[in-house]
Parts: sequence; structure tokens; C-alpha cells
Amino acid sequence: GWGRTQPNSDSESQSEDIQQQIIGETFHLVSKRDENICNFLEGGLLIGGSDNKLIYRHYATLYFVFCVDSSESELDVLDLIQVHNILAEMVMGKWCWRPT
Repeated sequence: GWGRTQPNSDSESQSEDIQQQIIGETFHLVSKRDENICNFLEGGLLIGGSDNKLIYRHYATLYFVFCVDSSESELDVLDLIQVHNILAEMVMGKWCWRPT
């Protein structure tokens, strides 16, 4: 697909497979959550389990997800996502990314 590099070794192919598994697991964990619960959850097995956490926001059809360790502040990461949203609106216009 567009934007993908062709693996030049078995380890790169395996690494891409693992990345796709991580993306799939992350999407499954985040997309199945009720919108009325908090935006933080423990990471799944592929992303370090309870040593890491996922912090996310859902805007329209987009999910912004960060995987961080316990030293990161959940609220600071949510602020970072919000700043990104504000800057994107300034650059692209008011049409994009409204919280759901």
C-alpha cells in the first residue's frame, strides 16, 4: 500500500507483522470502549501490559492514541492531543475533528 516500505529481510517482515498486531490490538482495545468512561487504559500484552498505558481521544472518525509508561501524566498527554486538534483546526479550517 501507499506509504509502506518493502521489507528487505525476514526480521523487517516480522517487525512489520508485529507492528500490525500492535495496531490491531490497540484499535480493538480503544474502539470497543464506551465513550462515557475515561480515556486511559492499561496496555495490552503486545505493548507491555500493565507497564504501559494507552491514552487516547476519539474525534469524529479519528483516534489519537499514545502508548506511554507510568512516568507520563495522563492529563498532559490529553492536553497534547487537544493542542494538536486546535492547531489542525487553525491550519485546515473548522471542518475537522470535533470531540464525539
